[in-house]
Amino acid sequence: EEKLLNTTIASNELMNFIYQVSSTPEKLDPETALELGNRAIASQFMLMYSVNPVLDELLQVRIQKFEQRKRQVQLFGFLVLLTLLGTLLAFSRNFSQRQRAVQRLSLQYSVTRALSEAITLDQATPNMLQTICKTLGWEWGELWAIDSKTRVIHLVEYWASPAHSLEEFAVATQNTTFHLEHGLIGCVWNERTSMWMSNLADDPRFVRSPSAVAVGLRSGFACPIQCGDQVLGVMAFFSRQKRSLDPDLLKMMDTIGNQIGQFIQRKHIEETLQGIATGLSSSTGEEFFNELVQQLSLTLSVDYALVGTLDPAQNTITTVAVYACNMLVNNFQYSLCDTPCSHVIGNQLCFYPANVQQQFPEDHLLKEMDISSYMGAPLFSSAGEPLGLLIVMGKTAIADPKLAESMLKIFATRAAAELERQQTETA
Repeated sequence: EEKLLNTTIASNELMNFIYQVSSTPEKLDPETALELGNRAIASQFMLMYSVNPVLDELLQVRIQKFEQRKRQVQLFGFLVLLTLLGTLLAFSRNFSQRQRAVQRLSLQYSVTRALSEAITLDQATPNMLQTICKTLGWEWGELWAIDSKTRVIHLVEYWASPAHSLEEFAVATQNTTFHLEHGLIGCVWNERTSMWMSNLADDPRFVRSPSAVAVGLRSGFACPIQCGDQVLGVMAFFSRQKRSLDPDLLKMMDTIGNQIGQFIQRKHIEETLQGIATGLSSSTGEEFFNELVQQLSLTLSVDYALVGTLDPAQNTITTVAVYACNMLVNNFQYSLCDTPCSHVIGNQLCFYPANVQQQFPEDHLLKEMDISSYMGAPLFSSAGEPLGLLIVMGKTAIADPKLAESMLKIFATRAAAELERQQTETA
């Protein structure tokens, strides 16, 4: 109120001075004019002194608002910058992940192609190891195969980067074999799972650490080569860099290991079938059946193999060839009632991997032979009529079910044709 009153007084004094000077200048003597002018000037100074604090206060408010807006703009700019940086980092990470995914898909394709073009594993391995190492940036790769008879795993092939001197490690590798649970390779074989080693020097599983450290290898991993539940070999790769666990890489290498395992299994089946087919090609009659059951038993490492003909009237099987416990034995006849063979005749291949006696407790032959595993394939005539069956049985589990299935399916056709030929000649 005081500031408002001062402003009003100052305005009145100024207006009064202007009015006196402009309306009756002839009546205004110099002294009066001087007095009015001084009063007007004094009132204006009074106005200035009273208004200045208000103006200063308003100016300070404006300055504070400007500073506040300035900080808001700066904060907004900082947030925009953080958003851009986050977007850039996310894009870079996604790009790296996509690039790595494309690289690994390309690697899987390269391995698949190498396997499809190879006749044997020995032929495919060198190029395959080199491709994997170069794509992933690892300096050493090796492949080990398991000898099913000796239960020893031995080196098949290795690849070493020519950019580094790795001869000492190569010599140590070539002079090493592994047993189950021995060393990294043996542990992977036993556990049937991939294993990663971030520090080769301190890992007790790695028995070749002295030579590896000597040539500068620092980390590595190994993965099994599998076909189903069967481990056929192991691959291992080592790097001169210290690398942390990469679960995605191990998962991809498990897939590649399965591809190689299927390749090994397929080639093994092809070679086995070709060998048996060549041996049986010139045989007929009794000689053919005797050779067939013997080859089945020896190749599949089963205790029993037999071929039998069906008597539908009596619901019995009469064997034409039996190989039992490493020898040919006399033929015999048995009833199909309450036997696994009854599920085979006229149907399809049947497989009981274990405990077949418990599933057919009334089959006394299974008990007498101490049978645990059973696989049988039906034999059909060219007209589709049941002729008999082809069986393999073991006191323990059949070691290679896929090979057994392939062999029974293929040789069942040949055995059926031979039985039909004999029956035709007899008739």
